[in-house]
Amino acid sequence: MTAPQPEPNSTGRSWPDDSPYAAAADGPSAARRRRGNAVRVATFVTGVGIAALLAVHVVESHDSGHRLSVPRTLDHGRYTLAQDAGGQESGGLDRNGDAPGMHDMTGVGGSYKAAPPRTSAHDLLDFDGDYGTVTDRSRAISGMLTWMGDSGEGDVAVPPRSITPAGASAPLTCEITSTIAVGDQRTYRPLCAWADSHTVGAVAETDYDHLATSAHAVDLAAFAARVNTIRDEVGG
Repeated sequence: MTAPQPEPNSTGRSWPDDSPYAAAADGPSAARRRRGNAVRVATFVTGVGIAALLAVHVVESHDSGHRLSVPRTLDHGRYTLAQDAGGQESGGLDRNGDAPGMHDMTGVGGSYKAAPPRTSAHDLLDFDGDYGTVTDRSRAISGMLTWMGDSGEGDVAVPPRSITPAGASAPLTCEITSTIAVGDQRTYRPLCAWADSHTVGAVAETDYDHLATSAHAVDLAAFAARVNTIRDEVGG
């Protein structure tokens, strides 16, 4: 007989707030939320009514019509939205929405958890993005990867490399990071980012039921193929 599953807690996750999973999983997302800025908070306040009606947080670039979204699901429905950052993500932007290689940017982001009937109930996906004007794609990607590492995704274990999944219209820049997730065990996770003339985004995955204990255990090419799908789903 299948054991009963715990009810979702206040964060939308399916494990207790005092469990090791919650403590480990709160690290990166909590760090990002603390780095929010006035520009993004203002965006959230003005758009919260629309977001409630549409059940999806969508923001449009004021100068280009390009947009990024935080959909209810990602990766063909494999992940469901657990927490919309609601404009609180900073992505390394300053108070004016600027960062190396980009300016006048606004940010979005969300934390996702694996949707039933996935066997791993503690498989988490973090998406962070900015939209506006990107003047130097390489610097924008580098800045996003560095910021995510500083925000809790970990140290670089395998340097960034370009991967173009089958059917992709543009390459992704992907790396493997390393961190201490639970206890004293060093674990490894994939991280991919992209940039175009108006958007920059990144996706990281942590499966707390199947943590990789070596960089060789991470299939970066397979993850890149999934991030290519997610890039299309969020509008990047």
